Amino acid sequence: MRSASRPLILLILLILLGLCIEAGSANAALADAARAVMALDPTPTLITLDARGQARARTVQASEPDADFTVWIATRPNTRKVAQLRAQDRVTLHYARDSAAAYVSVMGRATLHEDPDTLAAHTFHTPADLAAFWPDYPSDYLLIRVIPERIEVLSAEVAADSHTWAPQGFAP
Repeated sequence: MRSASRPLILLILLILLGLCIEAGSANAALADAARAVMALDPTPTLITLDARGQARARTVQASEPDADFTVWIATRPNTRKVAQLRAQDRVTLHYARDSAAAYVSVMGRATLHEDPDTLAAHTFHTPADLAAFWPDYPSDYLLIRVIPERIEVLSAEVAADSHTWAPQGFAP
């Protein structure tokens, strides 16, 4: 009995491995499509929650996504979004390309960073931009790090579910 079950177990493992490889390929295609849409929108919408649980949206300038889709956003420490993030770290970063009927939603958590090492490593603005918008840099400058938990994609290359219209998504 033991020797007869070994081939069956091996077959099941091979099928599962094949499904994992197929899922990995699908995720790679979704990731590529997501990066393409994100590159077309350098000013996505950041959505936070206020003290009443009301969603608040604003346009922000974001860095290009890292290899793991982490995105950095620069702001001033005294903004409403920073106060909202101190109370509730869940966020959505929404990229849209209306002319192509394409969008990407990055849902995850945000962390706030003011320490000099992090600012030096992740500041993506030019010195001229820093002087214009943050004249007291680095004291009036803060970085928001958006750590994705799920990414949803809709584009010409990535269709939504035909029945529910739900976009395809993946966890980075």
